[in-house]
Amino acid sequence: MSDLIKLDMPTPQFLDLVSWFSSALRQNETKLSHYLDNTKGQGMHLESLSKKSFFEILNVLVQKLKVYKDLGEIKTILGAIKWKYVARDHADLVNLNIFQALHKGNGDKENILRKAWGRNVGYDCKKIDD
Repeated sequence: MSDLIKLDMPTPQFLDLVSWFSSALRQNETKLSHYLDNTKGQGMHLESLSKKSFFEILNVLVQKLKVYKDLGEIKTILGAIKWKYVARDHADLVNLNIFQALHKGNGDKENILRKAWGRNVGYDCKKIDD
């Protein structure tokens, strides 16, 4: 799967593949789970390979997230990276620069992700309750 998702393909087919991947790994359930929850009993070696493949896929998703401009595309990618992560995943998430991508997108001032965070807040002293 990690090799397939790296292929250059039209965006609609890529988003279908991403949706299928997330749905299959979650066993078509809409609950938040860890990506290894449904892989019990595979042993440490296979678990390590599964984790490596998962984060390779996540890396591709993060790169796409930075450049997508369509809100529907961004929502699909955000849905695909939404998992229940545990402490042992945090270093891998940091290495992907996922937090920077979520905060700044590709760094462009007009990037949708960058513009989605916060806003200037002005306080009207007359409306503050004492």
